[in-house]
Amino acid sequence: MGVDSLCFIGIKLGLPHAPPLLFGALRVSIGGIFLIVLMIVTSSRLWPKRTSLGWLALLGFVATAASTATMFLAAEHGSAGLASVLGNMQPILTLVLALLILHEKITPGKVWASILGVAGIILISLPVFHSGGTGELRSALFAIGSSTIVAIVNVIFKQVIPEEDLLPAVAWQLLMGCVPLFIVSRFTESWSSFHADAKFISLLLILGMVGTGFNTFAWYRLVKKEDVSFISMFYFVVPIIGILAGWIAFKETLVLEQWLGMAVIAGALIFLAHESKSKPSHENKKVVK
Repeated sequence: MGVDSLCFIGIKLGLPHAPPLLFGALRVSIGGIFLIVLMIVTSSRLWPKRTSLGWLALLGFVATAASTATMFLAAEHGSAGLASVLGNMQPILTLVLALLILHEKITPGKVWASILGVAGIILISLPVFHSGGTGELRSALFAIGSSTIVAIVNVIFKQVIPEEDLLPAVAWQLLMGCVPLFIVSRFTESWSSFHADAKFISLLLILGMVGTGFNTFAWYRLVKKEDVSFISMFYFVVPIIGILAGWIAFKETLVLEQWLGMAVIAGALIFLAHESKSKPSHENKKVVK
């Protein structure tokens, strides 16, 4: 999750070298290729056994193309800190969807974590909305859109992708998703502004292999194994790391409300840690007959 928050910093650093959609397409294609190479090296099955091509294409378009586009556009139009905050509102959205669709259990820890998490995000975002900047508002809308997409995909992945298909499903989802990004970028962005040097290539490889390939696989593995509404709550740690990283890397100004917001989110994480500690060890485990 710390990787996710720092990815916004990496995106911000790389945007001067490439337009956002082209940058996003390159990142996810590298992530997909990395996972394909990993499957070849480990002699794993390259194609999912039980997942249909239709589901892979849908996940590629929604989970990869749409979420990547909104995330990169959010980082382009606004501060790295704000994009990281609003781009990770998925815990609340995932909780609602998991309760409605997966019928997961409501617990006091989830309720209090949700309340405190939302309060913290509002506090962190207030200074931006008070400033009235249209660029920041556009960034906020893109970031919220990215959060919504991720929350929907979490539930879909939990429901339709068998655990045995996890690695190839993630790999092909990324490779299918980069195609519409390349196409839209070609017709809407100027590729002449793209220029790569050693630093940008290194950044791109790290974002692609670690931030996309490894991180996406690791997250969906958790989604398949655990209560999705519970584990998604720990994404509240991402805004804290993201906004502090933006403050350190880009000298983005932090005001009192934002420090208070981070403190409130820390309170949400304390509720989750307490619930996790008090959780029965046998919970969520299947009974072998």
